Amino acid sequence: MTNEGLRVTPYAMSDLQRAADIERLMQLLMHDLRSPLGVAQGYVSLLGGQALAADDRVRALRGVSDAIARIAALMDDVGALLAPDDAESRQGLVEASMLCERVSAEAGRRGMHVASRDVCDGVRVRVGTSVDRLSEAITIVLTPTERARRGSTTPLLLGISRNETELGFRVGGHSAHPRPPELVAFDPETIGSVEHLKAHRHISLLQGRVWSEVGETRACGVTLPLAH
Repeated sequence: MTNEGLRVTPYAMSDLQRAADIERLMQLLMHDLRSPLGVAQGYVSLLGGQALAADDRVRALRGVSDAIARIAALMDDVGALLAPDDAESRQGLVEASMLCERVSAEAGRRGMHVASRDVCDGVRVRVGTSVDRLSEAITIVLTPTERARRGSTTPLLLGISRNETELGFRVGGHSAHPRPPELVAFDPETIGSVEHLKAHRHISLLQGRVWSEVGETRACGVTLPLAH
């Protein structure tokens, strides 16, 4: 996972970008709110429009509750994104093997196959507030948006690598002779949800970088600096 010849600017909410970033955040928020609001409205209409069996009523009430919980989680995400960058959030030094194990487990839950992670041994990284939150952020940006939306079962392989300065995570398809995609710095304009925006910011605060395949709109690689 090299970056020779590439100029990389990590995504972050700098003072110069703040107005544009907040506008982008509000656009994403409005987009993400439509689904849980629509679900809640549908169940409320169902509850008020006809007599329901006890099981159906419980199911409808649970649907409303889940939609409200999703909206509350979005509000928490927005609050975290609008908060000033906290230098302490860059702390939390852990063995890279722990991060690799958590990322591998999260990727497995998302239907990815995991390559050997022996390269994680013997080095450390900064994870920020929580190794679990960073693991989740990494897998969120590595999971293709279209895969999450359509429930695709196309096999993907999570590869983990390192060099003298960086630990890398990368997703690609299975192939007998895989051809590594050409990687370029990730374009933050392709971020499609508040969840993804929060994940990118977490990685950026740790001086990490997100990469994209040429011609694609999804992230396929993440690199984090090793701690020395």
